[in-house]
Amino acid sequence: NYPMKNGVVDASQSYADGIKPIDMSTQFPPELLLCEVSFREAKRFCEKNGISIYNATRGGKLEVFNRISLEHDNTVRLCAKIEYDGTSKVMFFEVDCKWKNYLCTENIDAFVSGLLYFAICNGYDIRSEATINYRLHYQIVNYVIPVLHSIDNEEYHDIQLNTGIDHLKFDNEKAVGTAVSGGVDSFYSVVKHTCDVQDEYRLTHLLVANLFNIYESENQTRDKFSKLTMQSKAIGDEMGLEVISVYTNHHEFMYNHFVSLYSYRLCSYVFALQ
Repeated sequence: NYPMKNGVVDASQSYADGIKPIDMSTQFPPELLLCEVSFREAKRFCEKNGISIYNATRGGKLEVFNRISLEHDNTVRLCAKIEYDGTSKVMFFEVDCKWKNYLCTENIDAFVSGLLYFAICNGYDIRSEATINYRLHYQIVNYVIPVLHSIDNEEYHDIQLNTGIDHLKFDNEKAVGTAVSGGVDSFYSVVKHTCDVQDEYRLTHLLVANLFNIYESENQTRDKFSKLTMQSKAIGDEMGLEVISVYTNHHEFMYNHFVSLYSYRLCSYVFALQ
């Protein structure tokens, strides 16, 4: 997506720095129909195998794939590449740029927690050169995996957690948060921790995430989540609490076991912002 002048790319106005102009007279014109057929076949194959493809280009005429923006309208992402069974996907946690300094890039607690149930159910060992906190590692290895495996050794596999271990202590701002959905359960937690509570547990923030809002298309999912975020911010404004909105593609890895996944996913949002 570069502006053209007399058949030559104008690099001075391109999105990338240092791109040399290309003489289009030496290039073969693209077979647009063949390209679209190829893209549609790629989409069909990937959807059949549980893989999502998104169009992240600026502008253009390709509408085969759902569009996403790498800029995400003033948002930023914490990402990790996840590989399993010959498949490679990027899992992400997306927040407003206001919270970018709080995304945890020091370890992978968020990704291990978020994908733990997925790995246990599918019998995937978790391997990474990155680290997780020693306390989280201890709890997973000594309690979560063996307890689930003892409950149902066919459904829950005895997997290995092979990562580095860290003893990091984060110098955070001592904020206190809880999730808000607008339902009675979340309101109980909000009220419980805003009235007659010790300062260490008094709420300063509310968190809203796309736990439930998964629809047929990415555009529909984002639209519904945007409305949920606005509703949550109305609650936060009335109670004097800031709202942190977290959007993820967690559902692309596992969604059928939603109730069982719920707690793992919530923990992963907290770890992403620790």
